[in-house]
Amino acid sequence: MWGGSDTGLMKVVADGVEEAGGRLCGVSVEFLAAKARDGVDEMVIARDLAERKRLLLEKADSVVIMVGGTGTLDEATEILELKKHGHTEMPVVLLNTAGFYDGLKEQFRRMEDEGFLPRPSASWCSSPRSRWARWPTWRRSWAWSERPVMRAWRAWLHVITGAGSGIGAAVARRLHARGDELVLHARDAGRAKELVAEFPGARTLVGDLADPDKLSWAFSHQSLPDRVDSVLHIAGVVDLGPVGDLTPKTWRHQLNVNLIAPAELTRHLLPQLRLSRGHVIFVNSGAGLSAHAGWSAYAASKHGLKALADSLREEEHAAGVRVTSVYPGRTASPMQAKVHRQEGKDYDPSRWIDPESVATTIVTALDLPRDAEINDVTVRPGR
Repeated sequence: MWGGSDTGLMKVVADGVEEAGGRLCGVSVEFLAAKARDGVDEMVIARDLAERKRLLLEKADSVVIMVGGTGTLDEATEILELKKHGHTEMPVVLLNTAGFYDGLKEQFRRMEDEGFLPRPSASWCSSPRSRWARWPTWRRSWAWSERPVMRAWRAWLHVITGAGSGIGAAVARRLHARGDELVLHARDAGRAKELVAEFPGARTLVGDLADPDKLSWAFSHQSLPDRVDSVLHIAGVVDLGPVGDLTPKTWRHQLNVNLIAPAELTRHLLPQLRLSRGHVIFVNSGAGLSAHAGWSAYAASKHGLKALADSLREEEHAAGVRVTSVYPGRTASPMQAKVHRQEGKDYDPSRWIDPESVATTIVTALDLPRDAEINDVTVRPGR
């Protein structure tokens, strides 16, 4: 269902649907009938704009609000008002291409603050930020293939571990703010509730990474997402000490959380990743590239994580799954504070990398066009 026109963005959408083998049903209006597309499966000519809006809403199963002018805004306002008051259950997506609707989203927030919206707009309208080309290039050329058009019809879904603090929280905030869907790992039900409160609209996946043998059982009692665009392995633990002092329990804990659990979670989600030609990102460490005194168990787990990523990349390349390892240096996070305590040193977060900077690196890897892939990237403190 679309506005029926054979010009501009409407033409791009119609071309993409037609080339993908979809069915085209247009609803134009009498004073725009000359611009209506020929040869479609169905074309309805409404008397006026009010009738066109009514027909579009009657025939549609969901609504995607793309970039546009006052006509688009008029139609969007009506469907959002109906959605807000519960008069329709159809999904509504405000497609925020290149931040086009950032101003409108800010206005929604102000309406919420002033009491004009009975509930947060995010609860009745998702707003993914499309990863198309920058807006000026997008405006100049309409000669796109169907692929970016069809790709942007839904928000991307990311499964994230370690979203409760540090780098994981920074990445989750970034993706949540741009309207992507999140499935956040939590070690238990209590932590899951906290994450949902922090990231409204997010789903959770509960399981103890420290006990990877039981992850299959835990996942069998939950609904795994049926589509996954990325899995971001960011959770990690560290316990320092010389080899002579480390117990098997300490070794197992770090190997389980840092290496075996990421492998197990990836195994469970590989079918969805293959289907979406998705992306797996492992947040490793400088210790995954070189080991020093006192870091044996942690470094071993991170060296293993590098091997896991390298093997997975080669195994899944033909399926279109991208695999990236990120090697941050010391980052201002609760983990780094713990490391300093174990080292007997004072902790000054201003000396280390801001988690937001590492988050930028991760999001850049995610947003890279399909003709390229970041395999390994090292991030070091710049001060």
